[in-house]
Amino acid sequence: TEALSSKLNQSTTSITQMLSSWNEELVDKTEWSEEEVDSWLESKNFNKLIIESVRPCNGKLLYSMFKMSQSAPESFYSSLITGKNSQITLRDLVYFSNELKGLFSII
Repeated sequence: TEALSSKLNQSTTSITQMLSSWNEELVDKTEWSEEEVDSWLESKNFNKLIIESVRPCNGKLLYSMFKMSQSAPESFYSSLITGKNSQITLRDLVYFSNELKGLFSII
């Protein structure tokens, strides 16, 4: 029983540390400056039209876009493909959406 209790305490501590680490990672991303978001956008090689429609954007706005993609996907996608951005392909939209999800998936 003592060994089981010790294992349980170790597991609980590990889970708590993991959640704390994830929370710190999320906070860091939501606090990104416009320059840090730009660097992330460029590093992912997104379609230039998507990058143009997202800029200027900081971490808080990027996180809001992610939440919008989850709660109102139709509005999210239609906002990206209006006007000249109608040339954005489905692949481009899915790629951007998946990368956003990966960036903020710890929530």
